Amino acid sequence: MPRLSRWFVRLALGYLLLGSALGGVMLVAKAGVAVPAPVWAIWRVHGEMMLFGWVLQLAVGVGYWILPRHATAPVRGGLGAPLATLVGLNAGVLLTAAGSVVGMMPLTLAGRGVEMVAVAAFLLHAWPRVRRAARA
Repeated sequence: MPRLSRWFVRLALGYLLLGSALGGVMLVAKAGVAVPAPVWAIWRVHGEMMLFGWVLQLAVGVGYWILPRHATAPVRGGLGAPLATLVGLNAGVLLTAAGSVVGMMPLTLAGRGVEMVAVAAFLLHAWPRVRRAARA
């Protein structure tokens, strides 16, 4: 597994851990245990971490690793777009989560925009590697 894929997967597992912890806090609050009142403000952060931080980042990391290689070097293409995807996706998750916690819609929209650019960068990088399977 390439080093960049390992970073995608490690960060995805970190978001899984954090998102699950936030979900556990919300479940405890739903069960009637006394928790601080603004605990329900974290449901958007929980969703952001689980959907974009964990699922999307894991899919991108595995996709970068498993898509067919180029016949010539570099075998996975340039490193710029996937690295921009890694940085942009994580920055977008953090910006969106921060925007939803403090209630700043422009920050949330900026985070979503960064996430969209990161996904577009990965798609532009990965598209040349997508091809039909050879017939047996």
